[in-house]
Amino acid sequence: MNNNLIISELKSGWKSFKKKNICLRWTGKIIINNKFMDSPIELYDLFEKINFDDDIAIKKILERLDGFFTIIYETENNIIAINDRLRSYPIYFYHKANQLFISDNAYLIKEKFNLNIQNNNGSVEFLLSGYVTGNETLYKDLLQLLPGQYLSYDKKLHRFKIKEYFKYYPNTNNNLELSLENKVKEYKELIYSSFERLKDYIIKNKYQPIIPLSGGRDSRLMAVMLKEVGIENSIAFTYGTKEHKEVIKSKEIAGELGVDWFFCSYTKEKWHKEYNNSIVKKYFNYADGLSVRPHVLDYIAVKELFSKKKEKLLFLSGHSLDFIAGSHIPASLFMLNKPSKNNLYEAILAKHFSFHYIYKKERAMLIERISSSLDFLPQATFDEIISAFEYWDWRERQGKFILNALNVYDFFNFDWYLPFWERQWMNFFMQLPCEWRYKQNFQRYALHKLFPNYFEKEEWFCEKETKKEEIKRKFKRNLKKIILKIPLSSYYFRRNNYAGVASNYGVERYGAFDVNVNSLEEFAKKYTAETDISRIFYFFTLHYLLKNNFNLNFLDSKYKKIMELINYE
Repeated sequence: MNNNLIISELKSGWKSFKKKNICLRWTGKIIINNKFMDSPIELYDLFEKINFDDDIAIKKILERLDGFFTIIYETENNIIAINDRLRSYPIYFYHKANQLFISDNAYLIKEKFNLNIQNNNGSVEFLLSGYVTGNETLYKDLLQLLPGQYLSYDKKLHRFKIKEYFKYYPNTNNNLELSLENKVKEYKELIYSSFERLKDYIIKNKYQPIIPLSGGRDSRLMAVMLKEVGIENSIAFTYGTKEHKEVIKSKEIAGELGVDWFFCSYTKEKWHKEYNNSIVKKYFNYADGLSVRPHVLDYIAVKELFSKKKEKLLFLSGHSLDFIAGSHIPASLFMLNKPSKNNLYEAILAKHFSFHYIYKKERAMLIERISSSLDFLPQATFDEIISAFEYWDWRERQGKFILNALNVYDFFNFDWYLPFWERQWMNFFMQLPCEWRYKQNFQRYALHKLFPNYFEKEEWFCEKETKKEEIKRKFKRNLKKIILKIPLSSYYFRRNNYAGVASNYGVERYGAFDVNVNSLEEFAKKYTAETDISRIFYFFTLHYLLKNNFNLNFLDSKYKKIMELINYE
C-alpha cells in the first residue's frame, strides 16, 4: 500500500494509525478545533470521508487544524500529504512515469533515483539567499511542498496536484473603522487564551519550558507570558560572547522575571572544533533538505544543553512574531505613494538576495522567477504591493530560512513549539491595516499598554516620501549603478563590507572571528578553514555548493573571483 512513501529513518517522531484500508501518518503537534490532539481517532475522523476531488472541502477540513505538523493520509486509491502553514516538517517528492515518491528526507529520494542534474537557477538563489524558491530544490525533478500546501495523488490515474490551502496575505482593505483600544483588548484575549492552552499542554506532558532569550520583544513576551499564566519552572538560555549587549540584556530580563538563565560561551575555537566534527556533518544532511542553508547559530548551545540537561525540555522560540507584526515591511515600499510591481521585485531582491551583489544576468533570472511566483497579484495598489511582499517573505524566507532553525532541536531529539505562529496570531495580524503593522507600530503600542513594566513606550512611525526625497533616492540609485560597473566595486558596499556584514549578522556576538579588514584579498587571507565559515552567509553557501560538487562554471565570472581567493580544499 505504501510503496509510494519513503519515511526517513534519519528523522524521528513519525506516528501512524491504521484502520480498514486507511493509513494515517503524522509528525509534530496538532491542534484540532482549538485543542491539542489527544488521540489519532480525532484526526482519522476528520479525514475519513474526505473527497480527494473536492479542493474546497479539503480546504475546509484543513482550516480546522492548527499547530505544527506534517500529515500523510493514504487510502487504497489516494494519498494526500499536507504541510502546515510553515513547512515545519518538510516534505519532498519525485514524480516518475506512473509513480509518485514522497519522503521527509530529500537525500533518500536523490540517492534512490540517482537525481544528479543540478538546478542552476536554484543554485544562484541558494548562493544569494540561502534557499531555493518555490517548489524546487538544488536538483532538477526533486521537489518540495511549500508552507500552506498539500499534495494529492490519484494512484489509479497516476496524477498529482498541489494546492495552496492557506496563504499569509495581510488585509488589503484599510477602509475598516478600527478602534485601536478595542484591538488591544482583542489582542490581550488572544495572548492569554493562547498561553493558557499552552500551559495546560506543558503541565499535562510534564515539560520544562526553555526559552531562547535574546534582548528582543518576541522572546521577552514569551518569558513574560509564561510567568503570567503561572509556569514556574521555565528556564532561559542564550549564547555568544559575554560582553555583547544582547547577552547582557537577556540576563537582565531573566533576572527581572526570576527565571533561571543558562549561558553558552562561543569562541572561534569552538566553531572550528564543531565545524570539523562528524556530528555537525550529519546535522547538515539532516537539516538542509538540498534546498536550504543549514541553520547553525544555536547549534553549539543546543548541543551543550543536550549533554547537560536531563529534564524533558520544550523549546519555546519567539519565531517570528516580529514578522507577522510587520517588521519586514520595507521603508523603500512603504514610503512610496504609488509603489509599482517593479518596486516590489526590487524590494524582494534587496531584502532576500543580499549575500552578494547581483549581476545583470542573474538579476533578470531572479526578477522573472519572483514575478511568476506573484502572478496572482490582482493590481499594483499600495496595500496589494505591501501584502505581496509579506506573502513572499512568509512563503520563502520564513518557511525555509527561518523555520529551518527548528531542525537543531529535532536533531538532538528535543521538542519545540512556536506559540506566535499559531493560526489565531497570524489571522489577527493579517487583519490589521498596513500602517498599524509598519515598524510593528501596533505591536509596540499594545505591548507597552499591556505590560508597561517590560515594554517601554515607543514612537508610532508613519513616513511618506516627499518629492525632494524621491529625487534624491533615484539619484543615489542611479549613481550606485554607475559605480558598480567598476570591477570588484561591489565588495566595498555594505553588504560586501566584511566588517559591516559581520556586525550585522552577529559575528561579534557569536565570537566567530576577527573581520577587521579593508579589502577582498585581505579578507581571503584571514578567512581560512580555521575560521567560522558559517557566519558569513555568502561564503558559507558558496562553500556548501563547492563541497557538494556543484559545477558553478555557469556563474558570472565576478562571482567566481572569490573562489580563486579562498582555498576550499
